[in-house]
Amino acid sequence: MSGPSEGEYRVSCSGLEMKRLGQLLARADLLDTKRRRQVRRALKHVFHKLRTEPLTWGEQEQSLPHSGLPIYHALHSILNVYYTVVKEQHSVVIQTIRCNIPLPQEDGPDETA
Repeated sequence: MSGPSEGEYRVSCSGLEMKRLGQLLARADLLDTKRRRQVRRALKHVFHKLRTEPLTWGEQEQSLPHSGLPIYHALHSILNVYYTVVKEQHSVVIQTIRCNIPLPQEDGPDETA
C-alpha cells in the first residue's frame, strides 16, 4: 500500500487493531460472495473517508483523557468506526472498527468481542 497523496491524512492503528482487522477479513472470507464483497467494499470506503475527510465524516463523541484528542464515531454500511485525528501530524489513528453483522467463527478464540 502506498503512502497518502498530498492533502490526504495518514491512517494508522495499533498492532492489536491491525490483527483484529485481519481477523475481520478472514471471517468475511468465510461468508457467501455477496456478504464478503459487502465487508470489503465497506472497509475500502471507510479507509477512503479516513484518508480524505476524517474531520467531517464522523461525529465527535468524546476526548481521550490524557491527550484531549477528540474521538470520532462513524457508521458506514455494516461497520462501526472509532478514530482520533491528530491535526498537527495530518494523521488518523483508528481506535476500533467493528462489523455489525454476525460473522462466522474462525478456528480459535474470538478476540473481536
